[in-house]
Amino acid sequence: MLRNYLLFGLIVICFTVLLLTWMVRDSLYELQLRQGNSELVAFLACDSKQ
Repeated sequence: MLRNYLLFGLIVICFTVLLLTWMVRDSLYELQLRQGNSELVAFLACDSKQ
């Protein structure tokens, strides 16, 4: 019984990670933090080999 709960929890966590990755797939290379009047923006520069 406990094994079933652990397996179900693992499936839910994996599904959540996949869903969040799909939702933010266009903005995975940038980070924006805003607090009051301050804003911090960081970009990851990477070249893809085509």
